[in-house]
Amino acid sequence: MSETNPYQELLEQLQACESQEERDWLSLRFSIAQLPKELQAAVRAAAVPRFFDRAFLNALLDQPLDEGQFAELLEQPYIEPYPGEGRYNVHERSRKLLQERLCKEDEEWYREISSRAFAYCKAQDQEDITWQIETIYHQIIAKPEEGADALNNTCVHWTNSPYFAYDRAESLLQAVQEHREMKRLPDKAVLYFLFRQAKVDMRYSRNQQAKDALELIPLTKVKEDDQYLAANCLQALGDVHLRLSELGDARKRYEEAMPLYGEIGDRLGQANCLQALGDVHLRLSELGDARKRYEECLAVYREIGARLGEVNCLRSLGELCQLLFDIPAAQQYYENARQVCLEINDRLGEANILEAFGKVHLMLSDYQKSLSYYEKALRLHQDIGNRQGEANCLQQLCLLYVALSKYKKAWQSCKNAFKLYRAIGFRLNLINRVRIIGKRLCHFSKNFSEFKELIKKMSNQ
Repeated sequence: MSETNPYQELLEQLQACESQEERDWLSLRFSIAQLPKELQAAVRAAAVPRFFDRAFLNALLDQPLDEGQFAELLEQPYIEPYPGEGRYNVHERSRKLLQERLCKEDEEWYREISSRAFAYCKAQDQEDITWQIETIYHQIIAKPEEGADALNNTCVHWTNSPYFAYDRAESLLQAVQEHREMKRLPDKAVLYFLFRQAKVDMRYSRNQQAKDALELIPLTKVKEDDQYLAANCLQALGDVHLRLSELGDARKRYEEAMPLYGEIGDRLGQANCLQALGDVHLRLSELGDARKRYEECLAVYREIGARLGEVNCLRSLGELCQLLFDIPAAQQYYENARQVCLEINDRLGEANILEAFGKVHLMLSDYQKSLSYYEKALRLHQDIGNRQGEANCLQQLCLLYVALSKYKKAWQSCKNAFKLYRAIGFRLNLINRVRIIGKRLCHFSKNFSEFKELIKKMSNQ
């Protein structure tokens, strides 16, 4: 009896497949099966982490690879270089196929390899952001409760002062999204993931995406299990509704969040909701009610020593006075806020207050003084790495340079703002703000042919 030709058998199986994914899996499985047993095990293990080097991979294996075996592994078509010296990964498509099968076929084995990966990663340099993210990525599987808390706490740490590193938080969430897509996240981690993803989306003005994420959180159940998270979700929903000009919904969410904060004794949360309700009144031109809310929350902030809240509230009162054309009062509120920022070394708050002063002088048509404030704010945003604030200042400076007939500086500011908005994914800001400024530049000078072409491309996006 003649032996079965494995290649002929594979061909027949491929022809019988009903989907491209099934064909890809059969081809990959066949390719791996041609390797020695040690390398087959190595490929399976290599698909668990997002990247590996020889030391990392050997920490996952029962039988470590020697130098020659590792070199043979790297020759496989589904292994590719990963950013970072001496690092590799299984190609994205192949890795996904392997992960889907490995976790389903042997969940216990997958969890064991994840535990080994977590143990290895946490022993690496945790000042390195890549290792921090990889550690949490495996911790969520190896120790679900601890991993969920690490995900939440790390996002809080990175997105607050002094880092404001939303790009780091987004990288972590993108890594964890792999587990979510494979339905491997524990319930607690899913809730934290959705909430933190919404906060990042809000930071980057992806407000509808933030709303979608928050609405996936089962608030009725969360209220029973974690009132603090429920209150935070309600407040975040209020913030999103406010940004989307859904003012009635925003008011409803803030009013739902306030008693929850009260039940758990969180006066800061209550004060934040009061200020947010003031913002709703301001948007509705209910200026008396807005002032009342701001003064209420300012008293609470001062009583509990929440200096950042005090800064934000003073700024809101300044904006209210500006709307009432009470410029001296607005400037006094801004100056009070700036003094608090200096006392607590809140450089982001200081930059925002400098912008507020810039807006006052712009309102007074004092373009030179407005320019001075925005330039100071720009330097602060650059110093602390706040690219959104930097881009916003640049687009405002562009307008001021135009008003002062400094067209070359205007062009450079607009171009830099364009690059920043594009880099951080602010598509709406990029088109709606920079394009308008660019068109104004083109109107003032017929020599900006390069910029006119850029505006044309932006208009087609």
